[in-house]
Amino acid sequence: MPDVSIIALGLALILVILLGGVVAFYRNRLAQLHARLASAHCTAAPSLQAAALDARISDWYQNSPIGFHSLDAQGYFTAINDTELRWLGYRREEVVGKMHISDMLTDASKKIMAQSAVRARKEGSSADLEYETIRKDGSTFHVLIHEHPLKNAAGELTGYHLSATDITQRKRSEEALRLSEANFARAQALAQVGHYEIDLADSTYPEGGQWSDETFRILGRKSAAGVLNFRELLNQCIHPDDRAGVERSVRESVTAGVDTNLEFRILHPDHSVRHVKTIGHVVQGKGLRPDKLFGVLMDVTDLNVAQEKIEHNESRFRAMIEKSAETIALFWEDGTFVYASPSISRLLGYAPDELVGQKVWNQIHPDDMPTVVAQLAEIMSVPGSSVVSHFRARHKSGAWRWVESSETNRLQDPEIDAIIANVRDITQSKELELALAESNTRLRELSAYLEEVREKERADIAQALHDEVGQHYAGLQMGIHWLEQRHSGDPASVEKTKLMRELMTRAFGTIRNIIQSLHPPMLDDLGLVGALEVLVEDVTQNSGLNIEFTSTALCEGLPKPHQLALFRGLQEALTNVSRHANANHVRVHLECDADNAVLLIQDNGGGMSSTAREKRGSFGLFGMSERVKTLGGSFEVRSAVGAGTTIRLSVPLPKSTKPESA
Repeated sequence: MPDVSIIALGLALILVILLGGVVAFYRNRLAQLHARLASAHCTAAPSLQAAALDARISDWYQNSPIGFHSLDAQGYFTAINDTELRWLGYRREEVVGKMHISDMLTDASKKIMAQSAVRARKEGSSADLEYETIRKDGSTFHVLIHEHPLKNAAGELTGYHLSATDITQRKRSEEALRLSEANFARAQALAQVGHYEIDLADSTYPEGGQWSDETFRILGRKSAAGVLNFRELLNQCIHPDDRAGVERSVRESVTAGVDTNLEFRILHPDHSVRHVKTIGHVVQGKGLRPDKLFGVLMDVTDLNVAQEKIEHNESRFRAMIEKSAETIALFWEDGTFVYASPSISRLLGYAPDELVGQKVWNQIHPDDMPTVVAQLAEIMSVPGSSVVSHFRARHKSGAWRWVESSETNRLQDPEIDAIIANVRDITQSKELELALAESNTRLRELSAYLEEVREKERADIAQALHDEVGQHYAGLQMGIHWLEQRHSGDPASVEKTKLMRELMTRAFGTIRNIIQSLHPPMLDDLGLVGALEVLVEDVTQNSGLNIEFTSTALCEGLPKPHQLALFRGLQEALTNVSRHANANHVRVHLECDADNAVLLIQDNGGGMSSTAREKRGSFGLFGMSERVKTLGGSFEVRSAVGAGTTIRLSVPLPKSTKPESA
């Protein structure tokens, strides 16, 4: 298949030859007409036939498809035909005798004209020149000029006769051909693909073949080194280990008349090795005998290296998937498995092929199905979104295994078109988690029971102290009163009995405080709000804190454990504030909504960090939290260094309890 550039160049040469033939034809006819005109002028009285001939010659001269003009020795126009005037856009009176030929030429063409003038004066021979001519409107076009110098008898240059052919279209074709060849060469360089035409005979192709610059580069040769025939290509460029195989394949292709398609190694002059691929087409010569091999040559070294890396990465990735403890599964929107990695056999006991085509839902525990379906529906509405699910999956043996599955919606990805699930076995950790949760529940129940027992013991001790100490206190009061009456006249006895009364009163006050700390009797007597008010008043008197207490509901009907939890919570919180917070103001607020009784405690102290709240051995906050959580409530602490502390305790109201306005 001949090169496109050769065809285009051949057409351009044919066009030039045709234009040259036209110019020669008109130049010859013009000379004949000039001779006839001269003969007609020699007659004494021109005939009508001579006048008609003169008119024909004039019309021919003026309207010829070729431009004609004459110049004097200095280069000024002495004559010009209408054709050339139309090309230039001038009137005759603007040109003849007024314009110099250089006024119509570009700078590059002026240099060509100057060189031609020197030659004409020296040699006096005709010449063909190409000029870029400037029209009156400033645009340019290309002309082919045949220049014939005129000399007198003394050999002096007297002027020029010139004929001009518009070759603008030819120049455009040549430029287009040049750009096409340049773009073709750049495209080959970018694609690392060259083309070649090799003589299949033993002698070198006479025209040097057709090897592109990229072919030379791929072969590691310089274009100036010349083109090799097939035998030279085998022996000089192809790797020795590949020569026999390449020669055999080419010979077989030539014999069968089919295209060659080979990949082999080439050896550069610097002994470096490159991998190439070629696709060749056998061109038939005379007698339908194979004449030339035309084809393309591609450097695939980098491609082969990249392919090896891809294969290596794929092998490594495949090994990672197959040996990973985590299973990868793909399924469609309707839940149909389309892929499961080999590790599925370790997870659920199935071979991958056993699950492909089955529904995901068949492997999920019925109790976990609603949650999993809801989570999948959520991510299916948002392309690219993910969710983590925990559920029980059916093992092939029939047992249930706890799994953690991370699902990602890649249904809109054309390369995947599925939901990706990364699944791992968490049965052991889930069983430990459930066992720990059960243990925590039992511990919380035990803690609640112990707290209940402790509160009962405290109440019993407080009641016993109240009853026993109260009786003794009454007896002592009567005894001291008797002594005061008996020894009223003895100042020393009076002073002594007075001191005894003070000590007894102080001791009973201490016992009363102990009784209240063991079990607040005001809860039974005053209710929750009244008990909290008394507690706030006592702490205010003993600590000097400014405590503000408000409530929006009486929260009547709360069970005793709930009231006690809120009371003990406030008691512990105020104790912490007075000892550690460096606060001077505390706000306490109690309110009941439709479901919970909430106690809010805020101070303006120094606050505390999260590390301090979690410090080991700090059981005050932990005890408050466990007490309300045992009742199904919640406990929250918000604090920061320098910003005070807020504690929120919430316990649930019994269903029959309705908040009352305070």
